[in-house]
Amino acid sequence: MDILVSVCMTNYNYVNFIKETIDSVLFQTYKNFELIIIDNASTDASVDIINSYDDPRIKLHINDEKIPLYQNLNKAASLAKGELITFLHSDDIYNPLFLSEIVKAKKKNPNKKVFVSGVYFWDDYKNEFEEWYPYKRAGIKSKPETLLNLSVFNTIGNGVNVAIDRETLNKTGGFCDKYKYSADYDLWFRLAKEHEFVYINKLLTYYRKHDNNLSLAVNKNLNTYKESLSITNRALGQLDKIDSKLSNLAYFSCNLHLLNKILNTGAKYKSGKMIRNMLKYTEITNPAIKKDPFYYFIHNLSYLLGDGEESSGSKVLDIIEKFVFYPRRTVVRRNMQKKLQLNCS
Repeated sequence: MDILVSVCMTNYNYVNFIKETIDSVLFQTYKNFELIIIDNASTDASVDIINSYDDPRIKLHINDEKIPLYQNLNKAASLAKGELITFLHSDDIYNPLFLSEIVKAKKKNPNKKVFVSGVYFWDDYKNEFEEWYPYKRAGIKSKPETLLNLSVFNTIGNGVNVAIDRETLNKTGGFCDKYKYSADYDLWFRLAKEHEFVYINKLLTYYRKHDNNLSLAVNKNLNTYKESLSITNRALGQLDKIDSKLSNLAYFSCNLHLLNKILNTGAKYKSGKMIRNMLKYTEITNPAIKKDPFYYFIHNLSYLLGDGEESSGSKVLDIIEKFVFYPRRTVVRRNMQKKLQLNCS
């Protein structure tokens, strides 16, 4: 019998996107799925669009009142009956082959519990696509490799490209309500601590970037950065217990990634104050970051930025990110992967 896949979708006022998202599920070449939609008390016409479909595989549940996003995702998962569970936000979409490739990978690796594919980052306004391959090669990824890559680069993102064994997800506890913004990041780490991941080296999903994205809206909030940094630091501690050499490499690479993230965030919002606040908090939790000369370089440059206004400082930061940080990060990532392969061979 074919594997039943439960696609769990949450929606809140995404009337502009939800039809395209639902269609991307219904147009899958693999047909043995159920689509569980939890509408989070939308006030637009989203529910009317959902109800316009006449397909028994669509199962709509409407919340009486709005609840937190991750609580809603857990609710959807609790209703799932499939052997595999996927999570699809109502503004993202699947390639028609996504479920087929996931099921194929599961049949090839019946004892594995987590499956990940590549992603297109889709700029909704410019209609531009950026290819994102979490790993260079397909296949089974070890726990140390997965933890290391998650710590440094977050090689999964919001989870549109992930399928999880239902019983495994239940045992893991789903999304933790301790986190308001980064519970997905926390879940990937908890899964990686216990399971090897199977990577499918194909671009099979689309993550839509627009102003209403939760992740984009809250990037202005320092609490988002604090959450993700707390999760990363805990995961690095887990990696240290598995392999101390890889852990040392991870701390170095992670600090480089953090500086790059701080630079990008400050440049995006044209806020020197945001850069200094992020640096200050990072210094408290990751003291070794001050050993990197770019820490002081970025701190000093932050004073060239205004707060929310275009300035020469923002252009300087863009140039530094493109011609200094990006090449440096690329070299570090290559070296990290080489050492990882040698260590795991």
